[in-house]
Amino acid sequence: MPLNSSTQVPHESTRRLVARLGTNSGIYAVGNALARGAPLLLVPVFGLYLSPADYGVLAVATALSSLLSFMFSLSLDSAISAMYFHLPSPEARAELNASLFVCWVVFGGGAAVSLHVAGTYGLLEFIPSVPFRPYLRAVIWTAYFTVFVSAIQTLFATLEKPIRAVVVGLAQMVITIAASIYFVVVRKQGAEGSINANLLSALLAGGYSIVSLALLSRHRPSWTLLKRALLFTLPLVPHVAATWILNLSDRTILQKFVSESNVGIYALGYQVGSVMMMLNQGISFAAAPVFNSQMTTEAGRERVPRLGTYAILVTIAAGLAVALLGGDALMLVTPTRYHDAARVVPWVAAGCTFQGIYITWSRGTWFSMKTKWVPALTGVAALANVLLNLLLIPRFGYMAAAVNTMLAFALLAFLHGYLAHKVFPVAWEYSRWRKIGFAAVATLLLGISLPIESAAVDFAVRALVLIVVFPAILFLLRMFTADEMSAVRRFHLRFLLSR
Repeated sequence: MPLNSSTQVPHESTRRLVARLGTNSGIYAVGNALARGAPLLLVPVFGLYLSPADYGVLAVATALSSLLSFMFSLSLDSAISAMYFHLPSPEARAELNASLFVCWVVFGGGAAVSLHVAGTYGLLEFIPSVPFRPYLRAVIWTAYFTVFVSAIQTLFATLEKPIRAVVVGLAQMVITIAASIYFVVVRKQGAEGSINANLLSALLAGGYSIVSLALLSRHRPSWTLLKRALLFTLPLVPHVAATWILNLSDRTILQKFVSESNVGIYALGYQVGSVMMMLNQGISFAAAPVFNSQMTTEAGRERVPRLGTYAILVTIAAGLAVALLGGDALMLVTPTRYHDAARVVPWVAAGCTFQGIYITWSRGTWFSMKTKWVPALTGVAALANVLLNLLLIPRFGYMAAAVNTMLAFALLAFLHGYLAHKVFPVAWEYSRWRKIGFAAVATLLLGISLPIESAAVDFAVRALVLIVVFPAILFLLRMFTADEMSAVRRFHLRFLLSR
């Protein structure tokens, strides 16, 4: 089935595109916060029933689960959103779905079974804190069933059916929370209980996803389409592995140089700071179909830069909120032994903000499907992160890992921004991006310079700084255009009249 790069999309005004992008991003962000935010919602409970060492075990288990999911899926879910707008008919898309589904069942399932057998014979005891029994066995199968959950959510997102994608994640969250309370609080199983809860939720959500994918894939698999998908995604496997290194290898390295308790404290701070990743995923899910559909036409490409500015504004504003407020929120809901984790939060939030910028900045690369250099550039950022961690963690402890996270994601954003400009130039509104960045840095410096009295007072004062100072600086810098200011005034007037 040939790919068709000239697929036409109906004309749509910029205002409607912005509304669609904003609505879908919000739905996905809230959905991700609910679905993937179960560990955050459980922090007050886990703070009482899990030790920092338990958090260290969970951090490594989470890292391994994420890596295994990428390995089992071969990152083929990314082919859904990339190839959808190049396929000419519903039949061709069904063929693609069927081809990917069979690959995941055969290849991913075979890989999971092989690892399980290897672990049974004692060949996977390479991380002392996470032995095969009772931890790694559950991690392997959690990762495998997560492949299908991610795939069905990506498919729903590409079809611009955000509610369906969110419901899957929401159901998984409810199961995770209920099972975690049972295993950790009632059965007092510690880290093992939390890992088993994740396995149970992955089994149930994955089972639903497998049935749904099978129903949406009622077509003969196409080796031609699978080969094209693999040609697109296999070069991305090193990219995904490097992304895993950027996101999660720091906890593995920390285990070599600091105590398990310090790994747990860092992991908790990282968990709070990385709440930004939920928004990033929301914007990515919503932006991919919108940006890709617009880039297929000349008129659409003219609207993309402004859409990008709005995505950058939301990304940076959310990152600023997490950096300013996340540490205080953490201290409000955890025992004193975890309060040092608050120092990690701003650095990780800044790193995740750069990750969000990268998601928007690199849109041209993904649309062009010219991904040859993607793994190399991500690998450079990952290698820089590892080297900095190995060099600085022994001297400065886990705070070095937090700072290195920010530096590595900043490097990632700039490298991929440069690549995207080369393979598919987009006239991004860089002058407006700089104004947003300046306003965010000024607001952050003001907020963190305030004297600390108590977490509750700090939270309230910094929230006020965020709400007042950040938009005020943007206004003074004239970041908003006249038509945008007019639209805001009309929206405000309608809001007042509706009251």
